[in-house]
Amino acid sequence: MSLPLLETPLQTRPFQGRNALVTGGATGIGAEIGRALAAAGATVAVNHLGQDPDAYALLAAFELQEAPESR
Repeated sequence: MSLPLLETPLQTRPFQGRNALVTGGATGIGAEIGRALAAAGATVAVNHLGQDPDAYALLAAFELQEAPESR
């Protein structure tokens, strides 16, 4: 009988300690890619052109992911 494999921190946050730049990242596919990278542990920089409200909303979502109580 085999035991189930446990997820290691590396598996759950494979981009921990990595940086990512997402161009066009304030909306649409770019925003979803940024969210996925942040959830995988990356520090994400988002480049956008003229979508300030969307960019600030995305920043707030990233900050919520980093809150210790949400992990």
